[in-house]
Amino acid sequence: MVMNLSIRAVGPHQKKLAGGISLLVQGGKLYAARDVHLNATSRWWADDLLIWLHAVHRIVQRWGPAVPDVELFLDVADWPAQDSADPQLWASQDYWPVLQHCKSSQSVGLTVPTWHFYSYNATAEYFSRTEEFNELYPWDSKLPQAYGGGLKYFRYQGLTDNQRPFEGNLSDALDVEGPKPELRKLFKQFVKEVVQRPDIMYDKGRPMLEWAAFKMTILLDGITCSSKIWQLMALGSVVLREQSNYFAFYDKRLRKFEHFVPFWEHHPSEITWAVDWVHENDAAARNMALRAQAFARNELNAEALECYWLMLLHEYAKLLRFKPGTKRAVSPGGPGENESAGEGAQYYVPMEDWFAEEDEHGNLEKMFKNWPRDEVRRRAGVLELLPAVDMHSTAVRHVQGAAQQQGT
Repeated sequence: MVMNLSIRAVGPHQKKLAGGISLLVQGGKLYAARDVHLNATSRWWADDLLIWLHAVHRIVQRWGPAVPDVELFLDVADWPAQDSADPQLWASQDYWPVLQHCKSSQSVGLTVPTWHFYSYNATAEYFSRTEEFNELYPWDSKLPQAYGGGLKYFRYQGLTDNQRPFEGNLSDALDVEGPKPELRKLFKQFVKEVVQRPDIMYDKGRPMLEWAAFKMTILLDGITCSSKIWQLMALGSVVLREQSNYFAFYDKRLRKFEHFVPFWEHHPSEITWAVDWVHENDAAARNMALRAQAFARNELNAEALECYWLMLLHEYAKLLRFKPGTKRAVSPGGPGENESAGEGAQYYVPMEDWFAEEDEHGNLEKMFKNWPRDEVRRRAGVLELLPAVDMHSTAVRHVQGAAQQQGT
């Protein structure tokens, strides 16, 4: 069952352990699975998981009893954990939907904001600076070229709906048909050898702010969803976006030719059509860039992310057919497990205790290079998290005050 996925070897990196953890919200408090530890995974996934845990912890700190009782599973793996075509998924009621930062049309997980929103200080560094970007790089002064960069990461193609068609005689250089082609390197080679246009460039990358100098920016997803999309939208250039069939939590609100210009729905050569469209429709492209910028600023800022988390948890809680924290929900070994959660729990511990245990007994500074002592508890201090104030009590007082005013 899903609870067995806590730390596991999955996906294309079968020798690496991806990080996941089951969480319980009960009585306005957050609990974490006792037997899941950061030292069982890689430094990369340990970082990502820790950021997410602090993000969820801060939401529960702020809203307390306004957060419904709920049990969930967070998974930091970059590839979808659940395939709707897998018959085992539907054969048992013990599988929960996995919460991940990205999904495909073939996966059944739930999408939540990626950890990069918090570690990149997205609101302070991007969304609150849109006017500054527009002043530094006015539309009419931008270079009439399309620029993209970044060569890291393979592309996960384990599900059939995400397999990428290609063209040109490049399959000998890179494994196009395999489960993890280096798609960005392949696209760079395609632009250089096949496209051969001076107004279309793709290279190893440059500082993100410098992308704003170009009227068009090219977005290729990474292993799955790329965090560059909301960074590029904030810069005020038109985003030419690969149609990879991977989706983040906000993607259903983004629309083609309203917020971005699509390409590579069928073939990578569609990049030339996308660039030509922008050249021929300058005014429409400028308005598109402004709409995308406003979307990022208004709907992906720190407050908006918190609203999404709260909405998701409330809707998810309505669908549960068990009481969160009961034996049926949390047995890590399947039916017959005797441990339970909640009051007197053996499976879950308070989130604060879990953080302290990882710092004091996880030996993380020995396992991970340059991992500072007490980093687990201190990490919240360098993330972009909303203040740890009691929003629930504040909201209750506001409602009571409004009711009293109406009654007088």
